[in-house]
Amino acid sequence: MTRREFLDSLTVGDRVNIDMGSRGLVPAKIVKSSPGLLHVKFGSEVRRFVRKDGGTLYSPSSSKSWLVPMEVAHV
Repeated sequence: MTRREFLDSLTVGDRVNIDMGSRGLVPAKIVKSSPGLLHVKFGSEVRRFVRKDGGTLYSPSSSKSWLVPMEVAHV
């Protein structure tokens, strides 16, 4: 499955990992979905991720976090 297919397949309620680079993987859940954005909850926070940029964190600065499938193992 390509990255685009993975992101297009995500729907509300799906569980994913957030790859936070050197901070590792964090389990999360999709709570809202639109054609352009995915709203993802982890802990008490909800963050937006952009579909067209490969699932990167929506923020003013360059993103170091992106969505990956749950099958990706914690390292």
